[in-house]
Amino acid sequence: MYHDIDVGDHSPIKQHPYRVNPTKRQVMQHEVKYLLENGLAEPSSSPWSSPCLIVPKSDGSARFCTDYRKLDLLKGYWQVPLTPRAAEIYAFVTPDDLLQYTVMAFGLRNTPATFQRLMNKVLAGIPHCDAYLDDIVIYSSEWDEHVKSLCAAFDRLCAASLTLNLAKCEFGKATVTYLGRQVGQGYYRGFCKNFSDVALPLTNLLCHNKDYVWSDECQKAFVLIKTLLCSTPVLAAPNFSLPFKLDVDASVTGAGAVLLQEDAHGIEFLEKVFKTSVELQHD
Repeated sequence: MYHDIDVGDHSPIKQHPYRVNPTKRQVMQHEVKYLLENGLAEPSSSPWSSPCLIVPKSDGSARFCTDYRKLDLLKGYWQVPLTPRAAEIYAFVTPDDLLQYTVMAFGLRNTPATFQRLMNKVLAGIPHCDAYLDDIVIYSSEWDEHVKSLCAAFDRLCAASLTLNLAKCEFGKATVTYLGRQVGQGYYRGFCKNFSDVALPLTNLLCHNKDYVWSDECQKAFVLIKTLLCSTPVLAAPNFSLPFKLDVDASVTGAGAVLLQEDAHGIEFLEKVFKTSVELQHD
């Protein structure tokens, strides 16, 4: 699979490199050397060029990025090759070099769609395996079945010459955070209607400015939460052939909403506990 860019008759956009301090310039030189040594970029004489910058990662290391905002672009991935036409448009400039990527780089808007098509093709047919861009999740109820799916995914990724960031991988977990949501065994909050209101007395026990006192109200909330957890959730997958209905409610302590369909099955619960409460009256 290759990634291409068609700009029609748009004239080339050529920008000068950003001014950087000596420390960042040295980091850029190191990153450029890595790109060249690994065939991810090559010297360029393209009429296109976009400036580069260094962005710190959460772990303290540096991320080498190209600022494609003049092209109205977003993000991409190094494991998909470019067509010659796209490579010329991908040209980037540093204070020392004019190069062009040979693979998709961070910065382009339509590259996530290309990468998603690649992942769908690579992982097609593997049971209990899904991917959203570069986030792969493998889920199973039986360990033997899980290992088979995991091995199949490894074989497919290897055959496609796709690499994994081992530091970001998690294996054999009962619960993982996927696309911002905690999934797996032990997560029930999103399936309990009015959970935030019911749990409010227990949530208040966590406040630093309050004494920890297990009141009758706390005991009642504790018992009610156990009842909710023992009840079958009524959430269901959405049926896009049916109309949706949004029910919302709020009190002085929080707000909630549930997305419904005609069969009265809930699709999603949304809740928020207010940090401060107010009481309003009107005549």
